[in-house]
Amino acid sequence: MRIMVNRHCELERKTGIGNYSNQVVDAMHRLNSPMTVESFPQGWVKEIESYRARTRISKLSRSDPRSTLNGTSTESSPSPRFLTDRLLRLGKSLHRSWSPEPFCDKSLHRHFRSLSSKCDLYHEPNCIPWESGMPTITTLPDLSVVLHPEWHPTARIEFYEEHFERGMKQCQRILTISDLSRRQIVEELGFPAALVTRTYCGVNPDLRPLPAEAVRQRKQEMGLPEDYLLYVGTLEPRKNLLMLLKAYCSLPANVRDHCQLVLVGGWGWNTQELAAFLEDQARSRGVMHLGYVPDEQLITLYNGARALLFPSFYEGFGLPPLEMMACGGAVLVSTAEALVETTGGHGHTIDPHDDDGWRSAMLRIIQDDEWRDHLRQGVVAWAKRFTWERCAEETLEAYRLCLDAPSTPTPLRSVIDRLGEP
Repeated sequence: MRIMVNRHCELERKTGIGNYSNQVVDAMHRLNSPMTVESFPQGWVKEIESYRARTRISKLSRSDPRSTLNGTSTESSPSPRFLTDRLLRLGKSLHRSWSPEPFCDKSLHRHFRSLSSKCDLYHEPNCIPWESGMPTITTLPDLSVVLHPEWHPTARIEFYEEHFERGMKQCQRILTISDLSRRQIVEELGFPAALVTRTYCGVNPDLRPLPAEAVRQRKQEMGLPEDYLLYVGTLEPRKNLLMLLKAYCSLPANVRDHCQLVLVGGWGWNTQELAAFLEDQARSRGVMHLGYVPDEQLITLYNGARALLFPSFYEGFGLPPLEMMACGGAVLVSTAEALVETTGGHGHTIDPHDDDGWRSAMLRIIQDDEWRDHLRQGVVAWAKRFTWERCAEETLEAYRLCLDAPSTPTPLRSVIDRLGEP
């Protein structure tokens, strides 16, 4: 059997869905399954799409979030000096396809149809599948766009309004990444429970506890403070970071001088207020923003941190807390249901709306070594339960079930009306 996996989401920085797609496909290859997994896009099409992704990343990384609308910068793109003239012309011909999903690009869609015609099953890791007559399985990490449209940019809402119901009705099976998301997909969409498979994400095995001296040297090389609290993830409203920064900045000055707050992650959408507070008040009070960092630096950041803070309002899974646990660290997480599920009682939980609770927890984790050591007990063993090999095995089994089952229409409830609600 041949499976085609759409890996277009990996062409940008591998956060979230891109990391999931990359890790699960690589793990499937390591398992030596009798199923053949093909990747889309391939060849010169992949090269052009990769170039356009790099161009977008470069543009966004140089933008001021206070001058953007819905996270989209108005700055011009850098000149593509590394491309040949022929490749540049091809890239320009595909420029119109830059959108949440490049459905409008004829060349890319022809490439999709050409590859899919040789395969038995199409897997879309990025929520909404492309139109296809193939048996289709999709990964729907959560229903945040449906349940909380206020946390998403207008363009994404409009895209869901146009494509979400069609995409879900095309699927014979849905994969999701937590029991919370599985239950919400069944209850909110009316998707049959037997056709929704939960496959937990895995933790990169390179993330592990390091010797103290090695951590100290690497922290010095990276210019990190001696002691710090850590946040890892995109900077966007759903992550509740404005509350976190205000709570941290309200700590006594001598506490902040002893333990800074380090933010790791790129700017998302609607970050003007957060960016203004960061620049006008938080930076001078001990908050550092490193932006996006490559995977190889995360192990140092996790190992060197006093604790990870994750105050998100809503998550489908919440990988950074588990990654921190894999490195032997303490975590403070919100009471968002998926975070409680995946941390398994090994993190200290605080209501995301409880500003004083977060302030008190930060103060305690900085000053109370005994409590910090208590939170670190058993975390490495817990994180080891979550492997990409297990996720890949469960995904391959879902492929088999999808191919063995007869293809019948799936009755779904309409959710489009609620997408336009504030």
